[in-house]
Amino acid sequence: MPNQPYIELGDVKILRENDVVAACITRAGYFEKESLQIWEGAGSGTYIDVGAYTGLYAINTAKRGNPVVAIEPNTVTYKRLLENATLNSVEIKAINAAIGDREGITHFALPLGKGGFTSAGTTGLKGVEVNMVSIDSLDLKDVVAIKMDVERAELKALEGAIEVIREYKPLLIIEALDQELEDQITSFLYALGYDEYRKADSRNLIFEG
Repeated sequence: MPNQPYIELGDVKILRENDVVAACITRAGYFEKESLQIWEGAGSGTYIDVGAYTGLYAINTAKRGNPVVAIEPNTVTYKRLLENATLNSVEIKAINAAIGDREGITHFALPLGKGGFTSAGTTGLKGVEVNMVSIDSLDLKDVVAIKMDVERAELKALEGAIEVIREYKPLLIIEALDQELEDQITSFLYALGYDEYRKADSRNLIFEG
């Protein structure tokens, strides 16, 4: 219904206001259709959603009964992630931090504008200090899938997940915004035993162990 405060994709509800994902679903009827289908097929185990935004991937996983860790550095977006989890009556482990190759503090560029979301109406960027974690520092078990969308920081995030990747060979869905980054990511993962990849939704790289 057009007057609802949320948009639905399958059985996942996402609050509409000032949300890029909700806007895409409203306009096109879907969001990253291929990538989500691949994500859903990873099997039973722990899922890691890096750059979770407002929670579409993470909530999709929780709805299917799998444990999921959602990592999102933007405090305002992180709060919306929690609101969407409540809206969908699911529990997720949500971490308000940047992801990288180590634990510590990092400088992070957040959008200015209503709500702090990267959406139409943002007026620029502001620099803030945020906590940073690595995937390996989280001590997760039985990892079957990792999705990364971290605005060109994907290689550092992968470097911080090297032990998890070596042990579990999870499905990887990695955004690459240009060819140079794609080449760096593929070279890194080929060295860890992934021998091929394909693309989905134009800019996501899919690696299957």
